[in-house]
Amino acid sequence: QFYTLAADFGVVSGTDRIYVYLNGLQKNFDASLELFEHLLRNAKPDQDALDALVARTLKGREDARKNKRSILFGAMMNYAMYGEDNPTTFKLNKKELTSLKADDLTTRIHGILDYEHYIFYFGPSTLGDITTRIQEKHQVASQLKAYPPAKTFTHQKAPKKDQVYFVDYEMVQAEILWLRNSGAYNEELLPVATLFNEYFDGGMGTVVFQELRESKALAYSTYAHFNTPGRPDQPHYVLAYIGTQSDKMMDAIPAMVNLFNTPPSDELAIRKAKNALKQNLETRRVLEESIFFSYLSNKRMGRDYDINERIYNQLDPITMAHVAEFQQTYFGSQAYYYCILGSEENIDKKDLKKIGKVKVLSLDEIFGEE
Repeated sequence: QFYTLAADFGVVSGTDRIYVYLNGLQKNFDASLELFEHLLRNAKPDQDALDALVARTLKGREDARKNKRSILFGAMMNYAMYGEDNPTTFKLNKKELTSLKADDLTTRIHGILDYEHYIFYFGPSTLGDITTRIQEKHQVASQLKAYPPAKTFTHQKAPKKDQVYFVDYEMVQAEILWLRNSGAYNEELLPVATLFNEYFDGGMGTVVFQELRESKALAYSTYAHFNTPGRPDQPHYVLAYIGTQSDKMMDAIPAMVNLFNTPPSDELAIRKAKNALKQNLETRRVLEESIFFSYLSNKRMGRDYDINERIYNQLDPITMAHVAEFQQTYFGSQAYYYCILGSEENIDKKDLKKIGKVKVLSLDEIFGEE
């Protein structure tokens, strides 16, 4: 029936939100919405479909354990950020997955609209017209349920001394990730932090790329930046990465640390970074359905204004001295969590101990036991 109406629907389940969406022709809006709401309220269980989904999920988990990107930037990063209880290890195990019943899941689907929710419409109808149509077709209780308590994870504090997490992975390269909790979210940092990221790690002409890849040939890929969270109750993080050959690892790591501690001072590069950043902000547009997600993001951060406009208006007074001070405060002479992925046959444990205290992790420890 959706096909005959030239409509389609979908569901996206994120880490803390569920989105259900409907696309189609405006002239078929009423019929499409009515059919969609009927589906949500009356979805039929299909155990075979669920079993196939479980099989794909388990296969995906097996594949993730073999994928170096999933290991380093997923499981190891989460372990360094949160410890053993983290978003990667928090999951249904194999026994729990295979025991799921389709009836239980369809019951949850039937109840989605019983919870508080937003409705976003993008199309040619006026606000008054679409409000009337939705009120007629969108049948929900007068009192909607509050969301159930969310699972929370505790961020690890920044280490007092360098801590190395090592996972054995058969390859000739070594991949190193630096990670450090840099304290509670602070909006006042955003202008200088954004300029710093553009200067330090904004592309092929920036400090990290030029120093570690082009000048010293120590990395096939590298970056370093100051990360801003998407929630006000989450901390900032320093993140840096080098992908290099195993035999160059002990040259590449000190080179990155040296950049943290004594970055080159280049007024011309700062001016170029500022101009590039301003041009990017001037041409950035929030269009169509992106308006909704931008609104949700700002609402979550407690803003009723465009943060990019505030960043733009505060860029001109920022000097090389401000950027250098920012770097020394958040990057220089700090202890880090080092997530190192490589082959134990090519990486000497004695070298790892020169970096910091070493903890060798198994895949079960970082992904969670199945």
